[in-house]
Amino acid sequence: MRKIIIIGECALQITFDGTAPVASAPHGVLLNAAAAIAASAQQVSLVSEIASDPVGDIILRYINDAGVDTESVDRYTGGATQLHLLFSDGKSSRYGAYHDSGFTVVWPRINPGDILLFGGNYALDPRARTRLFDIVRYARERNAKVIYVPDFEPARVRNITHLMPAILENFEAADIAVTTSADLRAIFRAKDPDEAFRDHISFYTDT
Repeated sequence: MRKIIIIGECALQITFDGTAPVASAPHGVLLNAAAAIAASAQQVSLVSEIASDPVGDIILRYINDAGVDTESVDRYTGGATQLHLLFSDGKSSRYGAYHDSGFTVVWPRINPGDILLFGGNYALDPRARTRLFDIVRYARERNAKVIYVPDFEPARVRNITHLMPAILENFEAADIAVTTSADLRAIFRAKDPDEAFRDHISFYTDT
């Protein structure tokens, strides 16, 4: 059976109404994609990391209940699982601490015909990117289909010049890119998605 391997961050989002927390839920485009795809009876493996803390336990229970294979989820010590605080005015903050030894996840088994999705902060941050990209290259060598999901955080726009080489390399490594108009505006300052694809992405991936 073909597997879907997803590499992405895990966090817990806490939503505030004014100064009062009113809800919490697992957060992350790729995390929630893994849960949704597994719930549709697909075989899904998640490559990620969460601390050995109560917040990490909540996230692990969520993805296990969805039927996601968590063999490649690193439960690290010496840090704290990521929190994403979302406020009623639309502003957000991130808290948490990864361990110092880097992105030490167990590589998933990848077979020809499998699908690998990657993106988000892991695909840009030096701490995780080198090992992540090794897995992406391996997936290509194994004739898996590679999909890049930028999931670009608006707060990163101020560093876009520094990040652009990595972003373009990510597009180049992908058979398919799955993105949003908001991502394209943030990364390429493009108002029209078709124009952004034609002028910036089509050189690297054609879908």
